[in-house]
Amino acid sequence: NIIYSSAGWYNTETDKSMLLDRSLVTSKGQSLTGDTIFYDRRSGFGEVFGNMVLNDSIRSVIMEGQYGFYNERTEYSFATDSARLLEFSRGDTLYLHADTLKSHLVLPDSTRLVQAYHGVRFFRNDAQGVCDSVAFLSRDSLITLYDTPVLWSGTQQLTGDSIQVFLNDSTIDHAFIPSAAFAVDH
Repeated sequence: NIIYSSAGWYNTETDKSMLLDRSLVTSKGQSLTGDTIFYDRRSGFGEVFGNMVLNDSIRSVIMEGQYGFYNERTEYSFATDSARLLEFSRGDTLYLHADTLKSHLVLPDSTRLVQAYHGVRFFRNDAQGVCDSVAFLSRDSLITLYDTPVLWSGTQQLTGDSIQVFLNDSTIDHAFIPSAAFAVDH
């Protein structure tokens, strides 16, 4: 681990610290930045208050919020209060805003589940949308939009009770709407 801070304290006996003034903790391709960070090196747990930025350079993802935490051992991350996720792939960036964001491993094969809920809005050059909540399962490349979602792509608009979007190499391959499907093309 590398810890950078211009103010705060670090207890070398307990490996616990409180870092102030826009501090930074890095480990294994991931960095946690915030105005105030409480960090326990032994458990790998960091809690951030104010302007949290969790940068995962391995997966090309940035998670932001005004409050959040990250456990580097279990790879569980959480952000809330103006939460935003940026995912960089294929020369484009997905911007996703929600009240709360969570990301964690669900299977030992590094399958990751990303959840965003309450007031979700997202934008990418090939697709935009709104809904109440979103779940993304990395193993299946499946994004599920819940609670009356609206999905736009080019001149097309899709709505339904929920929408399942299947990705192929980070681009939309097809979508499935189980019930109350409605499609409009201008």
